[in-house]
Amino acid sequence: MKKNNDELYQSIQLTRPLLRHITGAVENEISKFDISVGQRAILEVLYNNGQSAAPVITTSLNVKRQFTSRILIELLDKKLVKKSANPKSKKSPLYELTGAGGKAITDIRNDETELLDGFSKMFSDDDLKSFCRVQSALNDWFRDLATKKEV
Repeated sequence: MKKNNDELYQSIQLTRPLLRHITGAVENEISKFDISVGQRAILEVLYNNGQSAAPVITTSLNVKRQFTSRILIELLDKKLVKKSANPKSKKSPLYELTGAGGKAITDIRNDETELLDGFSKMFSDDDLKSFCRVQSALNDWFRDLATKKEV
């Protein structure tokens, strides 16, 4: 029996406006930290992964390397990250949070968690787990479609 995919299709169509609204809300919330959305994203990768090379950050965020390079320079200038030699690669230094960078992303995450706590009360744990599972599967599926090469 074929599933009715109308709800899935409608959910996918809601993704673009959802991303715009998320970006706008994040911009509003982090403005007091003088950090951009891109900077916040890289700070979070370093928060989650610890010391990382730019290619690892780029892959984690699924962005272009030029974007990662530009944002890392901005974060270095703000003294929110520092770089050190990479024993595995002379061309790709390692980046890590400074004390100020760690405090900034921790404060940002705490603010965001507080906001999400209120929102998440509308849903059961199972609802949220299902949402995450479907979103993750969609991300993987569309990534595979986007990178599929004709043979």
